[in-house]
Amino acid sequence: MAETPMEEMEPWERDVGFALEEPVTVWPRRPAPAREQPPNAGQPWTDAEYEEILAAAREGVTDMDHVATRLGRSRNPTLMKARRLLPPAERSAPPDRVMRMLREHLEEPDYDWERVTLEELPPRPVINPPALTGIAGVDREDLVRICYALALAGGVAGEDLMSRVTREVLKRGLTFALIELRVDRLLHLGAEVTWDEARADAGRWVNTVLSPVAPEWPYLEEEHVVPPYW
Repeated sequence: MAETPMEEMEPWERDVGFALEEPVTVWPRRPAPAREQPPNAGQPWTDAEYEEILAAAREGVTDMDHVATRLGRSRNPTLMKARRLLPPAERSAPPDRVMRMLREHLEEPDYDWERVTLEELPPRPVINPPALTGIAGVDREDLVRICYALALAGGVAGEDLMSRVTREVLKRGLTFALIELRVDRLLHLGAEVTWDEARADAGRWVNTVLSPVAPEWPYLEEEHVVPPYW
């Protein structure tokens, strides 16, 4: 395809052309300065280094950076090893308390630091909560529907079962879910009532269902006569 002469180009075309032809300069990224490692970094720990930590604790040294410098080590590995010299229950102590606590233990004549380093906390007991069974194990939505069905069944379910179901409904705070289900059923079955009338009827109906268990829980006080629809 022939190129358009420069003098026939629109100004914006000339600008784009120059922009595309302009070389892109990529500056090399400056390498990060290498961090100087302590002389003993990466070397296996020795009993002599543990003894040096103990000596620093006896001297009253509390600055972990100072201890690390004495050992030619980094601060975090030194802190980890110093904590290892404490009893297992104390190894999560704050960094500024580790050397002080270690000094207190070293004042005990029978403190055996070598044995302490080998000690571990006992594993946490495995607690398996009992699986919920019966009514307590029923899903929330299913529980609301079961309560509704039992209320419609009247005395067929028996007072004991109805009482246990309605108590679980109250315990889980599902009263308004039961009301909404009642409203939905009334409107779904074609009751010739407004939504407000259906909700008023549902409130009184749920009051009747829950009154044997929680007679102090009134939903509505005003009278609004709506024929029952099942």
